This record gives sequence, structure tokens and C-alpha cells, in this order.
Amino acid sequence: MNLLIASILLLAISSITAQELEGGAGESVKPELLLARTLALDIESADIDALRLWLRRLNLDDSGSQEVLRRRLKEHYSQSLKLHQVETEVPGKEEASGTGRMRISVEKAEQLSYSTTEEELLRLDGGVLIRMENLEDRSVHSIEAGSLIYNRSTNDLSAIGQVRYVMESGDERHEFVGQELGFDLTNYRGVFLQGLSRYPQSIGDRELIFFFRGDGIYRIRRDVIHLEGGILSSSREDTPYYRIAAGDIWVLGLNEWALRNATLYVGHVPVFYFPFFFHPGRRFILRPSVGYKNLEGNYVQTNTYFLGRPPREGQKQGGDISFLQLIDGGEENYRWQHRGFFLQPVRKEAEETWAEASGSYGRVQVDYYSNLGLLSALDLNLRGLGSFTEIRLLAGIGLTKYIYTLPGYPQYFSSLSYDPDEELYQKRAQQPYLFGNSMPFRFGFDLSLDYKEENVSIQLDIPLYTDLLLRDQLQNRDEGGAWANLLSSETGGFSRDFEKFNNPVLKQHSSFALDVFEQAPFIDTFRFDKFDSQLYLSQGELAEDEDSYNKLGFYYPQLLTPLDLALNVKGRLIADRQTKAGAAASSEEEVDLPIREPESMRDSEVSKEVPVPALYSRKLPDIEGDLALPRSEELKEFSHSMDYGVNPRFSYHKQYDQPSIPEEGPEAIDFKPLYSSLHGGGSAALNYKAQGLDGKIFLTQSTLFRGRYRRHYDAEDRELLIEQARELSYMSVFNDSELQYFFLPHRSIFSKSKISYGIENRLFHYNYNTDIDAFESRLLTWDEESIGQHWGEVKLISELWGGDQSLGFLYNLPPADQSFVSTINLNTGPLKSRLSLELEEEEGGAWRVGPLLIREDIEFADDSSVSQEFRLLQKTDKDDLSNTRLDLTLIPDKLDFYQRFQWNLEHGRPERSETRLRWGWWSNSLVMHHGMEYRYETGNGWVSEGRESFQAYKFRSSLNIPYDPDPFWKNRIRFESDFSVGLQLDFIRYNESTLDFSWDTSLQVAEFLDFDLRVRSGNSAVYRYFPEFSQEVAGLPARKPVTDLLRSFNFFDTQDRLDSYFNLKEISFSLVHYMRDWNLTMQYSGSPQLDERNRYRWANEFSIFVQWNPIPEVKKEFDYGEEGFVF
Repeated sequence: MNLLIASILLLAISSITAQELEGGAGESVKPELLLARTLALDIESADIDALRLWLRRLNLDDSGSQEVLRRRLKEHYSQSLKLHQVETEVPGKEEASGTGRMRISVEKAEQLSYSTTEEELLRLDGGVLIRMENLEDRSVHSIEAGSLIYNRSTNDLSAIGQVRYVMESGDERHEFVGQELGFDLTNYRGVFLQGLSRYPQSIGDRELIFFFRGDGIYRIRRDVIHLEGGILSSSREDTPYYRIAAGDIWVLGLNEWALRNATLYVGHVPVFYFPFFFHPGRRFILRPSVGYKNLEGNYVQTNTYFLGRPPREGQKQGGDISFLQLIDGGEENYRWQHRGFFLQPVRKEAEETWAEASGSYGRVQVDYYSNLGLLSALDLNLRGLGSFTEIRLLAGIGLTKYIYTLPGYPQYFSSLSYDPDEELYQKRAQQPYLFGNSMPFRFGFDLSLDYKEENVSIQLDIPLYTDLLLRDQLQNRDEGGAWANLLSSETGGFSRDFEKFNNPVLKQHSSFALDVFEQAPFIDTFRFDKFDSQLYLSQGELAEDEDSYNKLGFYYPQLLTPLDLALNVKGRLIADRQTKAGAAASSEEEVDLPIREPESMRDSEVSKEVPVPALYSRKLPDIEGDLALPRSEELKEFSHSMDYGVNPRFSYHKQYDQPSIPEEGPEAIDFKPLYSSLHGGGSAALNYKAQGLDGKIFLTQSTLFRGRYRRHYDAEDRELLIEQARELSYMSVFNDSELQYFFLPHRSIFSKSKISYGIENRLFHYNYNTDIDAFESRLLTWDEESIGQHWGEVKLISELWGGDQSLGFLYNLPPADQSFVSTINLNTGPLKSRLSLELEEEEGGAWRVGPLLIREDIEFADDSSVSQEFRLLQKTDKDDLSNTRLDLTLIPDKLDFYQRFQWNLEHGRPERSETRLRWGWWSNSLVMHHGMEYRYETGNGWVSEGRESFQAYKFRSSLNIPYDPDPFWKNRIRFESDFSVGLQLDFIRYNESTLDFSWDTSLQVAEFLDFDLRVRSGNSAVYRYFPEFSQEVAGLPARKPVTDLLRSFNFFDTQDRLDSYFNLKEISFSLVHYMRDWNLTMQYSGSPQLDERNRYRWANEFSIFVQWNPIPEVKKEFDYGEEGFVF
């Protein structure tokens, strides 16, 4: 009987699968497929006795529990039949969901029944779980319910009791829960009663869980869903703090939805009502946008697309309200087609067009502003056109008016201005100028393109506008639906400035390489790095712009460069060539010694040519000749190379005058250039390298040619410009040579030792001499003007005692003043020694010894060290000094001490002392030096005493106490605090001593509160607490610091706080309260500031900021500051 019921059930499921995927009924099933389905449910429905009998018939082990027996049977049949999984592939119907190959499995069911009384009904009860997998798109659908009923007659499926439906596809997961689910398997039309779905969504930098709930959720067809009595919210599900309740919500397709009788509730208060709204998924080619801007006024902006689709960069989804992204999205599965005046989303069954794939688009934009006027433009962006990577054109015109501020109301703007002569308000049209010509409309032509080939690159940028503001007004536009503006009333930004397009440059940049020359010998690169043209524009002001807020201005040419050329030629005249010393040694040979046991080897088997070890033969081998050993590498006697580089430059320029507007207006300006100039120049280099004697000798030789040429034409003051051009023109030839000889390359410890010789000189120089008013040339001469650095050096370096030990002799050769420098460096781990002595030639031929440097460094205990340095035999303007430094780390990161002392050996006195001591949070330092003594005189300030002494200079002491405990209350509360106080005493100028306090603290309660407090206080009259200092500087008795501090906190007596020297410099706090759906931010800051009367006054600012998290566009700010209340 169980087998019969299972067979009937699987026949029904077979029919379900066929009808779901094909839409037909009563389709035939293959016998092996029927057997697989029958066995699957038969094994699940059999009791333990039937399972054991089944296993014994198959000669299988029948021991174990009922679940073990079932698993054993499934493993037996899994080789030939698929159990629990039914896989089929048939053509799908147009409206069927999940067309293609489907895999269906009944994961769980406690009871099944089959009835044919009136209709063929198959019922599964007891925690039913069905799983369906689409093998084409890898989506998985699962239904979990208390009971599941399949009506074969009507091909309907119903799920009852705690229904849970889950759809998973890639990274997306959608879940629905409800009381009852019913749908038609043929087309998936159905209803979900009392349904609820949750959907995670990123809003700004926050992750919110949205839900939508409906009394009935109807799926009308594949892309049409109807929510009856729908609610949308991200608040709590039982009694949400906010919600959008609608009589009906229709989801009609990609980004296409409609609302009827929708109300936005905050708590129980209705805030906004939508009688009906329809958001079309089809993008109308004419895309209007309505809004308001503080300057331009109310506006209507339209975009008519004739190519491609709107660019995605910077666009908001969901109709400009963040939470509406819930019912938008999925756009990656669609493409856009032109259908009439619409861009229709269709499933991606066809290839994308070139415009869609490349992101190209073309549109006509027409904008009208109530204050500004009319603007129209053609915006074309083409990408991926072969070698043209991008072509961008923005061409537009404007019929606009001047905008003025209303008298007495600077925050309001209008196109009306008052004419005192006519005693009336009037509007003034804007009439720009283009290169001195008046135009009845504003005009802009902005073209840019980028062209790239293998050896050619061209960039063109032509931003040509009649005025400074048109570019910003044509580009700074809104293409969204302005949904957030309806709710927030912040419709267009209150910016009071336009972005001016200052100093535009019209330019063309090209670079290309010539393969014909690069294939020639001795040429590696032949490339024009620049083949450019530029026109630099500057701007002036119009008289008509006076008093207006949108000043046009005008452009005029400043510098024209029709040609700017730069050539780059590189090559190698001599490639690396090597000559070999002597005959080549024999190639590497391997000696094969047969390894045998001693007792198995006979004398006759011993080779007469290859010596055999005595271990094998137990006797000495015969005497043979020397064995040829292989050489690891061949010696290189000589190698050299020579390369060159040539970089000429050439450019032609026209310089224009800075115009001033005459009484006739800009059209009377003379744009004749002041002068023309020809610039030439460049550089060339010839580099030679050689090595010989197996790397013992290295020679580097560089010859550099540099030149510059200037010439001016058509100049009114020609003589002055010609004189300047001559002074800037020159030609020079430089040479730099260095020879190195490593004289001990085969001694490993001395392999770095070398002898060096180098010289830098100017071989030739040609320039203009103003003294003789003529060009002159100068050849190489033996003087300091022609010879730069000229030196010889011997350096002996050895790798001993764990470091590099070196002895060096440097000789700076004539024609400059001669000098000898000898240096010894010893490095023996913790001890480092350095000795340096210089012998220098003075004027008149005398020689002077010095300076002499002696230095010893000892490191110990990881981070501690001692050093002693002597600087002796100094020049006449410097004294001989002794520097002693002690750096001790007594307790790592806790206690350390530093002392540096300098003694003047020349005068036998202390010169400077610096002491630092740090103990945990407390740091102190004292600086003393030998300097001038000062005294304070009333009216004159600090006056020199005329004598010097070793005296205390500055003392600093600071205490920094951080407090950062572990989080409290299961890591939900975090508290941090940082308190610091710093004292600085100046022992020379007492009144410059200061005492500063600071306190920073923060408190964070997870998902509830963030609080930050910052306090800064200071005292700049610390000297008043020292009797001697106070009497000398102020002539007053000293104050008690504790009493003065208490006065600063006497909030009941204003005069005490004014008299105290402890002053508050800054106080500020910030508090953010997280209220699930809302964020409340409070901020305060206050500090003393000097007013126009040079008096301090307290300036503070307080603001309250409220933002709705699901719709961050909806926000309000209350601010109190210098200008009063702002809301």
C-alpha cells in the first residue's frame, strides 16, 4: 500500500514539474525517472521492518536505526538513480518563473494523503519543506509551511500555517513570511495573505533593515506585484515609529511602481499624503526636473536624450528618496531600448548597443529659471570610437537677466533692479562680449577629445565661453525627480556663489613617434614629446555688471602659443662589447667515479686515467698528471658602452596687453599683440662607460650640451626686449669624468677599497656680455669659473669585527683652494669611533690645519648610549667645542633621562646644557645657555645689560594623564579621557611664561549616544605668581596661584573671573543621540575673540541637527550664533 501511495504521489509531482515548466498536463514520464521518484518517497515512508526486509533482499547489512537503514538504501541506489532530486529540462513558458532546468526536492514532510473525490488533491502535512533550484540562473526557491496542498485539476499550490518563502540568487536573499500562500504553478500568479518581507538596504554609511507588509500580496504576473493595505518602514515591526501606509502599492517592473492613498506617518501623526503617484520605469526621453535655487529662483530643467541613456555617475536611485531603493534596483538584469519617446527596460536577451556598452550619450537640455532666464545646450559624450577614446561636446546659448539682492534683505534675490532716474524697477538683459564684439546672447562651445594610437596621442580642449559663469550654469544641473525636496523643503541649496571659470586655456597637445627613424641604426627613440598649441585667456569686468550678483565679465587673449615643439632622440653608439683575455679555458667537465663495494672491485677495473680513491681499491692510485678543473666564469678584460640623448625645444609666442576698459566699452579694446617672441633651446648628452681588468677599473664620462635662444619681434619698445632676449640666450658645454680603481678585488675583506679621481668642468660657454654689449665665447681655462669639483680619493675599506672599517684620504685639487681630508671610521658593534682631520690652503698660499673631529659612541642596554665629541682646530669664526651626550632608558616606556652638555674649549666655559627627564605621564626639560643678560624697563621693555653669562633659559614641565579603560556593560559603553597641563617658564623674559590646560573626553554608548567634550584654558601671566618676577616686571606684589584659580571659578562674581589670570580659551561639545530612525545632533563651541575695538568678547555658536536615517535627505538644523537664530 505504501508503494502504491508513493507512486501516485510521485506521478502527481511529475505532473507538477511538467506543468510548471511546460504548461501542459498529463505529460508522459520516463520509466527510470518514475522509478527514481518512487524509490525516493518509498524509502522515506517505509517503516523499520520493511527497511530491514528490503536490505536483506539486496544482501546488505540490516543492522542499525531506521535513519541508518534509509541512508544505506539511498547510497545503494545513488549510483544509478537520483534520489531526493528530480532534474528535467524542457522549454519554458513565456510567463513562467524559473524556466529551463529545474531541480525539485521534497526535503521534509511527516504525512501525505491523496484524494480523488471531486478533484485530484495531494496533501503534505507536518513541517513541509520543498526546495526548487533553477539550474540556469542558480536561483533557489524554498517553501516551508505547516501544510501544503497541490490541486492537480487546477494546477494550484497552496501553503497554510506559518508560511515561509525564501528566494536566494547570488548575494541576494529575499524572505517572505505569512499565514497563507497560494499560486498557480503555470504562471506563478498568486496571493500571500498577511505577508511580510524584510530587506537590508545601505542608506549612506548605515545598514538598515526595511520591511513591507500587506494584508494581501498578489503576484499578477512575472514582474507585477500588488500590495493591498501595504506598509513600508525600517522601524520596529509591531508599532513602528514611522511608516508609509498605502491603500495599494503596485510594483510594475524595473523601477516602476505606483502608490494610492499613501500617507507618511511619524508615530500616529500623518505628515504627508499622496493621493496617487506613479513612478514610470520607462524613462521618458524628455526628462523634466522641477525645483528651486536661492539665486536662480524656481526652475524647470529638461533633458531630451537622442542617444544612449542618462549617465549613472552621481545619480540617485529610488526617485531621490533613499528608502525607495527597496522597490527599485535589479537594473543589471535589464537593458534600455528606445520605444517612441521612452527608454523601455527589457530583459537582457540581446546584446547591448554601442552607446550602452561604452556609456555614450547625447542629449538636448533646455532650462528655465524664474530669476535668471533661459539656457539651452547640446551635451554629447561619445566613447569607444576606435582610436577616439572620448569626445565631449557641450555647446549652449543663454538668454538671461542680471540678478540683484533685495535692499534690506540680503538673503533674497530678484531679477528686478531699481532705476533712480526712471523711479521704477526694471529687468536688465545680459549682453556678453566675445573678443571685443557685443553679442545679444550668451554662448559657449566646449569641445574636448582624446585620440590614442600605438605611436600617436592627441588631446584637444577648447573651452570657449562668452563669460565666466556660463560653464557652471550649463553643467551644474539636477536630473533627478526632486522627491526629497517635497519632504524636506530644502529644494535647491542656498549657495550664494557661482563657480567662476577663471583663466581658461584653449590647448592642443600631441605626441608621436616616427618608426622610420627608430628602425635606423644607433637610434632607439625618435619621438616628438610635444607638438602643442595654447591660447591663454584672462578676464576683465564689465561696467554693466556693477551691483549685480551674477557678474558676467569678459575674456581676452593673454598669450598665444601657436607652436610648442619638443623632440626626444635617444640611442646607443657603442653597445656593451667584451674582449676575452687569453684562450678560453676548457669547458666544465664532470668526473664520474664509479661507486662500488670494495670487495667487488678488481684491479683490472681501475681506470688508468681517472684517479680512484683509496677507499675503493684499498691501495694508492698510480701517479697521474694534473687534473683539468673547470673555470666558473671567464675573465672580462674590457667592456664599454656609449649612448646619447638629444632634446631640442622650439616655441613661438604672441603676448597681448592687459586691457583697461575705455569709455567706449569693451568693443573698443585693441587686441593687437604687444610683441612676438621665438624661443629655442634644449639639451644633449653623450655618456660613455667602460670597465676593464676584470672589473678593477671603472670610467664614467658625461658631456652635456645646453643652450637657450630668445628673439622678439614687432615690439613697440623693441630695444629693451631685445636686450632681455640677449641676456637670456646662451650655450654651454659641460664635462663630468670619474675614474675608479678597485685595487684589491680578490681580497674579500678589502674588496670595496678603491682609488677615485673626478673632475667637473665647463668646456665652452657662449653668452651675452652687457659690459661690452656683445656676445662672447669662453673656452676651457684653468680657473674656478671653468673647473668645478676636482678631487682625488683613496679609500681603504675592510670588513672586520662585524662591520665596515675605513681609512680615507680626500684631496681637493686646484684650481680651487686645495685641501686634504683624512677620515678613520671604526665600527666594532657597541663602540663606534670616528676621526677626521682637514688640511686647507688659505689665501696667500699658507696652509691651515683643522678642523679636527674626534667622536666616540657607545651603545649599551638596548636603548641607552653615551657619546663624546670634540671639534678642535676650528676656523677663526668658530670656537673649539666639546659635546657630551648621555641617553639612558632606565625603565622602557616609563623612565628615561637625557643630558647633552656643550663646553667651549676656546674660552673655557659652559656653552649649552639640555636636560630631559620623563617619568610615565610627567615630562620635564631644562635648557641653559651662555647668552646676553636682560632687565625689564617700564616703557622700554627688555633691555640688554651688556654682559653675557651662563644662565637658565627655559623650563618646561607637562603632565599628560590619559584614561582609556576597557569597555563596560558587555562592550557597549566606552569612555576615554585625556587631561594635560603644561608649564613653560622663561627665565630671561619672565612675562612670556605660560600655563596651559586641556581636557578631552568622549563617551560612547552603542546605538544610543556619542558625546565629545573639549576644553582649553590658559594663563599667560604666570610670572605674577613669583615675587621677584612680579616686582621687576609689573611692580606689583605676587599673587597666590590657588586663590587666582578659585577666582576663575567664582560664577557668582563676574569681577573675580575678570581679574583672574586663568582664562578659558575654548570650550566645545558634540552630542549625537541615536533614536533608531532619527539622529539628533547637538553642537556648541565658544571662544574669546577680539572685536573691532580691540576688546575681547565671547563668541559662541549652538546648533541642533535632526536627520531621518531612512531618508537622510530630510533634515533640519537649528543654529544660534553671531547672526542670531537660523532655521
